Amino acid sequence: MKPTFRTLMPTALLMLGFAVSSQAQTPLYDIQFANPFSGDPDHPQTGAAVIGSSGDVWNYATNFNFTLNTGSMALANTSGSLTSATITYGGLGLDSNTANGFSSTAYAGLMSGYLFLYTGGPATISITGLNALSTYTIYLYTQGDNTADGRQLAATTGLSSLTAAPTDENASTFIAGQNYLVLSGETDGSGTLGLTYSIAADEADINGLQIFEAAPAPEPSTYALALAGASLLFYRRRK
Repeated sequence: MKPTFRTLMPTALLMLGFAVSSQAQTPLYDIQFANPFSGDPDHPQTGAAVIGSSGDVWNYATNFNFTLNTGSMALANTSGSLTSATITYGGLGLDSNTANGFSSTAYAGLMSGYLFLYTGGPATISITGLNALSTYTIYLYTQGDNTADGRQLAATTGLSSLTAAPTDENASTFIAGQNYLVLSGETDGSGTLGLTYSIAADEADINGLQIFEAAPAPEPSTYALALAGASLLFYRRRK
């Protein structure tokens, strides 16, 4: 039986799939905000949140100038190696509160501390030292304490604009659109990624961020290579 285009199509798709999977997302940075001087125990997060792997290292952002309303720190990647990337974050301050639904879970460290705005704004977060003109995916965590009914955060990255709409301030699991948002942003020519956030209702809180570089779409040459490989296989089998 001679091979046909239909019988060879799975081979072409397999080759194409291999090319695409080789460009899969890779975690870059995990960042949590906290104020260990507010009476809350000092407990940095480790491991995965909505995304990530066991053993991932989180950057523990506690440095903040309350006069300038800003903080910054150099970033380590999820393997714990210090990089040339830096995060600068603005707001009214850092706070921590263990009175939330995550307090008895593995995410207590991440979800108890936060960067906040309760008046004014918008405020900005920027990360430098990334790849220039590239698209990144941002997982943004947001939850107030149990007494913070109605807190809502609005965030934009230029490519995305989302607002958290919590329905359960005591939630102990991650719920998309309630206590975390997924946004996309593009770096400028110098490799800086910007995020702007503001108060949608009552107060805007950001517990932390996870940042991935989005896998680029396969170039036309990738498709051509896969189809060329299938065509060559078809030709050889015909001979």
